[in-house]
Parts: sequence; C-alpha cells; structure tokens
Amino acid sequence: MVGALRRHGRFCGADGWVAGAERQRGGPGLVPVVGEPAPQPRRGRLAQDKVEALGKVGEWVGTRKGEPEELWARRLEQVQQFREEAGRFPVYDPQRHPDEKVLAVWLGRQRTWQRKGRLRTDRQETLTQLLPHWDAPATSR
Repeated sequence: MVGALRRHGRFCGADGWVAGAERQRGGPGLVPVVGEPAPQPRRGRLAQDKVEALGKVGEWVGTRKGEPEELWARRLEQVQQFREEAGRFPVYDPQRHPDEKVLAVWLGRQRTWQRKGRLRTDRQETLTQLLPHWDAPATSR
C-alpha cells in the first residue's frame, strides 16, 4: 500500500482508489489490512442460465459439465475398459503413466468415499460387481 500511496498519492479501497488523507480518516469502502480476516469468496452453485451462457462461449473452468450420473457411469466404463486392456487398475504416477492420471484419481476418490462411508450403496455395489477388488488399496506401479 505504501508503494501505491507513493506512486499515486492514494490507496486502493474496496470501492476503488481513495486519497491517502481519506484512508487515514477511515474512509468508506476500505478493505481492512491488518487485524481482520480477508473477505471470503461466495460459495454456491452457478445459476443454470449462467452455466448455459458460459457453455455457448466455449470451454471454461467451473462446475462439472454434464449430468453427474452420466459422468460417473462414463468414468466407470473407462476404468473397466482400462482394466480389461491393461490387466490392472490405473495408478497415479504422472512420470511413468501420465495417461492414467484421471482414471486413477477417480478410482482413488471412490475408494476414499467408500472408506469414509460416503459412497452411495448403489455405486459401491456396481463397482464391486463390475470391478472385483476395486476397493483394495492401490498397488505399486
């Protein structure tokens, strides 16, 4: 802030630039610097109309795209296909197996949720039926 004061003769507050004298008086809209926590970002879901508008613009990073059930089923199918072709489950080793990273992370997340009791019963049954021993700890490369 001192640099901004020296360069511009003012501080940047929450509502824009504020003259140094106004800052000293505790002018309106200033973001506290010391002693108070920074404002937290809003958490929540992006409205569907905004998601659709962003989708028209092109690729963007945000909430997952598509229907969660379809995405889960697609990942399951990909892991199943990988296991049939490779004879093993995907492992997270970006140096040796960079192409397996996404599938290994997905499978690891299912294992974590299962261990914590957060994996839905229907998904656990599906995984057990289609991928026997999926819940065994990940083995070394």
